[in-house]
Amino acid sequence: VSEVAMHHNTVSERVVVVFILIVAGATWARMIGVTVGLVRDDFNDTFTKDMDDFNSVLRNQQVPEHLRKRCREFLIQQRQNTCLDASQRHMMKNVSPALEAEVNLQLNHWIDKVWYFRQCCSEFCVDLVSVTHFVCHSKHENFGAPWSLYILRFGDVVRKRTTLSAGSVWGEDQLLLKSFEFLDFEQAVAL
Repeated sequence: VSEVAMHHNTVSERVVVVFILIVAGATWARMIGVTVGLVRDDFNDTFTKDMDDFNSVLRNQQVPEHLRKRCREFLIQQRQNTCLDASQRHMMKNVSPALEAEVNLQLNHWIDKVWYFRQCCSEFCVDLVSVTHFVCHSKHENFGAPWSLYILRFGDVVRKRTTLSAGSVWGEDQLLLKSFEFLDFEQAVAL
């Protein structure tokens, strides 16, 4: 907020003052933009360089454009998900073990969707969450294996003609099976 004291109210003085305020505002906005851009560029430089190198390799190997585009989309999505998971794990290292356990149970509410984990002690559930392996799948990719529990954190998948969204869990019955006759080999498709 700026105040301008005007003793003479001539039109030309007002025009000059308005022009100076516009130029000063634009200059200030530009300075803020450049500063934020520099900080952001430092964070993104490595990823951008890796992505450029990856694109060059694929282009030199004459990989079709549609496949290169799918690879880029996947890497960008994977980076977003990985950054979120990494920052969450990093932040949890700075809190007490009891608070970390409580937050992890709150963030991983999928445990309540698996009936045989509902009655487990919180220490077991915290250990279970800590050894969970996260995998990203690209669009239209098939995935799934017997004796595996799947928790959908992001996106949508189709499995057995049903669309599942974030928070869905499947394969919980497969973890308990010992007989090959009952194994479910139905795969999911990432959307």
